[in-house]
Formats: sequence, C-alpha cells, structure tokens
Amino acid sequence: MEYVGRLNTIKIAAVPCLLGWFLIATGSSFGVVLCGRLLTGVAAGIGTSPAIVYITEVAKPELRGALVSTCPTLASFGMLLSYIKGAYLTWRTAAWTTVIYVAIPLLLISIWIPESPVWLVARGRVDEAEKSLKWLAGEKSSLPEQQLAALVKSQDMKALVTSGFMGRLAGLGRSTGYKPLLVLFGLFFFQQFSGVYTTLFYSVELFKDVGSSLDPSMATILVGIMRLVMSFFITALLRRFGRRPLCMLSACGMAVCMVVSGCITWYINDGGEGMSWVPVVCVLLYVCSSMIGLLSIPWTMTAELFPTEIRGLAHGITISVAHILMFFSIQCYRDLRDLLGGAHALQWFFAAMALGGLIFVYIFLPETHGKKLAEIEEYFKENAIYIKRKVPVQRTETGAEASEFVMINSKA
Repeated sequence: MEYVGRLNTIKIAAVPCLLGWFLIATGSSFGVVLCGRLLTGVAAGIGTSPAIVYITEVAKPELRGALVSTCPTLASFGMLLSYIKGAYLTWRTAAWTTVIYVAIPLLLISIWIPESPVWLVARGRVDEAEKSLKWLAGEKSSLPEQQLAALVKSQDMKALVTSGFMGRLAGLGRSTGYKPLLVLFGLFFFQQFSGVYTTLFYSVELFKDVGSSLDPSMATILVGIMRLVMSFFITALLRRFGRRPLCMLSACGMAVCMVVSGCITWYINDGGEGMSWVPVVCVLLYVCSSMIGLLSIPWTMTAELFPTEIRGLAHGITISVAHILMFFSIQCYRDLRDLLGGAHALQWFFAAMALGGLIFVYIFLPETHGKKLAEIEEYFKENAIYIKRKVPVQRTETGAEASEFVMINSKA
C-alpha cells in the first residue's frame, strides 16, 4: 500500500482472487479447493485495507464515516448473494459467478478512479495529486488548490517520505500509534466474540440448533436481506450521529436479543412448543442491532484513528488481528456450544460479550464523528481513557475559558 499505492494494491489483490476462485470452481480434490480458498483469503486481506484507507484519505470529515460504511454495505450485499446462490446453485457455479465481482471493479478502477492524493503527494508526484483532487472535487471547484497546498506543507507528508519502513514501525511505539491499536484490538475482540460473524457464517446450523421450524436456508436469506437493509440505514446514521452512542446502542440491542433467544431456545429444547418463531425473530433483530454499530463501525474506524505516517502499516496490522480473532471465534462455535451446554448457553455468552463491548466503548472509544484526522491524532497524544480525557481549553468572545464540549453544545 505504501510502495505501490492504494489502488495498485487493490489491482494486485485481484490476481490471487481470480486464481483462487478458478481453483475452487475446477478443483477435483479437497487440497485444490483448500488452496483456492487460501488464495481468496489472501486476496481479501490484500484488497480490503487499501480500499478503506483510500476512502478515509479522500473523504470530507463529515462524510468519512458514511462513505467508509459503504464497505460493510457491499460486504452485506455479497453475503446475501452468497446465501441465495448457496440455496439455489451448485457450489461450482457459485464459484464461477464470483469472477464477475472481481473483473468489473478491476476494470472501473483501472480506467476511471484516480490514486489517493495523500499518497501521491507523499511520493513527490504533486501534479498527479492535483489532477486527483480536481477529479474528486470537480473541475470547477477552487478547493483542490487549497487542499493541495495543505498537503504539501503537511509535516506528516514529509515524515511519510523520509521515514521508510523502520520509521513507520517506530511510529507504532508512539502514543498516536499504540493507543489506537489497543483500542481497535479491544473493539474487534468484543465484536467477534459477541457472535456477529459466527451468526452470519453458521446461520443455517444456528437456526437448526435453536429449534426453529423455518427452513434454515430461507432463514439465512432473511438474515442476509436484513443485514443489507441495515447497511443502508447505518450509512445514514453515521452522517448524523457519533460512533460511541451507535456502538453502545448496538451492544445493548444485541445483548437483549441474545438473552431472549437463549431463554426461548432453552424452553424449546426442553420440550416446549409453540414458540419456535421467536429465536428467528430474535436473531434477525440481533443482526439489525449489530449493524447499527458493533459490526460495522469498527471497520470504518481502522484507518481514521491513525496518523498519515503509519496509516497503511497500522491499518494492515489491525485488519490482520481482526481476521485472526474472526477465525478463532468462528472455529470455536461448535466446541464452545458443547462446552457451555447447548445453543441457549452460547447465546447467553454472546450477550455477555456484547455487554462487555458496551463497557469498553464507554470507557475507551473516542468520538471521531466530524473530526479532522489531525484532531483525532491530537487526542491520542494526551488521552487514553475517553471518559477522563483532557479537553483543550478555548476562550469565548468575553475572554472566559470554556471547554470544547461546552463550546460545541452552546453552538448546538
């Protein structure tokens, strides 16, 4: 991402992706299919990070969250397509259709989308950066000249050019590097072990475990539809509300849904009748609640919390850790269910982890809604716990001192 650019990295990711799906579609043994799956995993790891970093670098502060949230929206759409194809197509046919999803975006990026102006300036390619800014803002806008001047003068840009890999690695040891890393690690831990991805990947098996009478494949498609609809909803919410309240509301909703679903599942598995529809409704509401914050927002914050100097490296590390946690949470589904004593106890475990996420967000997660990237970086220089943060003191027109919080609310 740092050496060849954000968009070129996405193009590179297309190679193992296409090769992987080809092996899956044509594989005649488990080893070949597994090799294809590994290649598609590598491609996802390479291609996801630069997309989020790119959006973070080109978006206005007030639109950044909404635009980055399009990533989980498209992921939700892809999940829904996978559910539908899994229900009605053979897996080989489903694998062949995936080639389309790689080829079309690759073509559009190659002929239409310009490289990140932040990266271009960092590489000394100022003329190309100006063209990129004009494309992003519109040819008639005067804003690109101002933005270009600010980028050229930025100390972050100078540091990015001169530091090299070891310099970026050292940047992770500063407060603006390791603090956001730890915050995101904690956020992804509670996200993964509160069951949001376990529910999505094991939805067919989960609906069987909870005793639902609805066809598991159809219930899974409903989950995909619900997730897609909520993805559009969260895009609108992120334009108006902060990350913290949305995450806390999400965690509360998830906990309530899992507690109720666990109780009804216990009742059904104990011989009760007539309430098999309740776990399905609870799981659907659980998916809705997760999309409001705890599932989608951590991914949107992986790039905006880090300074420009280390953004590419730190974002890559964060995404790697997030997927490692995802791997363990998904692989532990059956073992954890058996260890805890059934699907009902596993749902209560998910509820407890969601409440843990609520507490973590309340204490540690900073609010970044409407903040410039430089303001977010400044926060981590002085703060670690958000509820006890040091707030810059400003002066009012009368000369009296007022906190940033008071100033903002007085304007509101």
